[in-house]
Amino acid sequence: MLVYDKKVKTPFRVDLTEETVERARSVARHTLGCDSAAVARDAASGDREQEMASLPRCFTLFPGLLAQMLLEDGVKFDPVKKEFYALVDSQEFSGSVPTTTKIEVLQDNYKFLAEKQVFSASFYDASACLFDSMLKTIRS
Repeated sequence: MLVYDKKVKTPFRVDLTEETVERARSVARHTLGCDSAAVARDAASGDREQEMASLPRCFTLFPGLLAQMLLEDGVKFDPVKKEFYALVDSQEFSGSVPTTTKIEVLQDNYKFLAEKQVFSASFYDASACLFDSMLKTIRS
């Protein structure tokens, strides 16, 4: 008999500035058709793509985040940290991280791991001296 353990995934917390929240709400109203006059105006001028490009990358990684901006409880405010945030379901992650971002993350991870390692000439000299003395003791 097989037993599967279903893991409950916690939602991602996306921190947002007040300016980003206001801009995202404006773009959401235009993009999602809540403001028909703005939709017609933007379609004629091509501003919609520029507005979407002006939003942070998190709106591309979490496609449902833009619609969430219009919900009453879509954006929360943390009075202790004095910051806005949104909780996004982990299933909504699009996973389309650009190659340049992946490379930057891998390089940062490599640097972090390299800093944690012991890269000291005196450490290696002391280790070599210790092993030499152990070999001399074993041979004699």
